Amino acid sequence: MEKYSLAKLAQKHRNWAIDTNQWQGQVARWFPLGLTTFGIHPLDANGGGLLEVQGVAPITPLVLPDDVVQLNDELAEILVEYARGRLMLKEPVRRLTRPVPRTRTSFGP
Repeated sequence: MEKYSLAKLAQKHRNWAIDTNQWQGQVARWFPLGLTTFGIHPLDANGGGLLEVQGVAPITPLVLPDDVVQLNDELAEILVEYARGRLMLKEPVRRLTRPVPRTRTSFGP
């Protein structure tokens, strides 16, 4: 199956949300929805089919305060986009609920 972003899927398949394999052929695309969910396109009209997923990595437990997880570029980019989206949602709320103190900054000697 080919990986699509939700934006690319909507751009290439106008009726992606209601397309089924009855009219569009076999499931050929998948798209991520956050970090733990994904969708398939077209939808399975009959349901009950099996979908085998390969390549899910096991969780690396972080025990010590300085433990880190090494991520390949694709996973790192997903986390950056997730964080960017979360910040866009939270930033206006923070501004309304708690004013940011103003500080003076001086440059030069």
